[in-house]
Amino acid sequence: MLKQFVILARWTFLIVFSFHIWSCSAQSQQNTVHLTNGAFQKKMKEANVVILDIRTAEEFQSGHLSNAINIDFYQNDFVQKISQLDTAKTYLLYCRSGNRTGQAVKLFQQKGIPHVFHLKWGIISWDGPLQK
Repeated sequence: MLKQFVILARWTFLIVFSFHIWSCSAQSQQNTVHLTNGAFQKKMKEANVVILDIRTAEEFQSGHLSNAINIDFYQNDFVQKISQLDTAKTYLLYCRSGNRTGQAVKLFQQKGIPHVFHLKWGIISWDGPLQK
């Protein structure tokens, strides 16, 4: 009887633990929204949206999206700058290839900014106009 109880307890633990891991993974995937070019362009037209180019100043000057604000991911004050952003707004992020924005989305969420999206594959995949 005791042996059956131990086996049942182990299976219960494994099921509960597996469900917990799965739900945490699903939650983190839901919080990070990767937008394709078309979806990004559509989102840009919505109200209360701020477009952030997190590339370097030199990259920004080579061409950027209309109305984009440049906040360099590599600068020491990046986290401080995002801490000062309005948490009620929606932020659209992009970088060169999507690597920096993938990291930045997590920082935004840690700072309590829930509405953050990033351009999948970055500006190198952008098929819209650029400003210089």
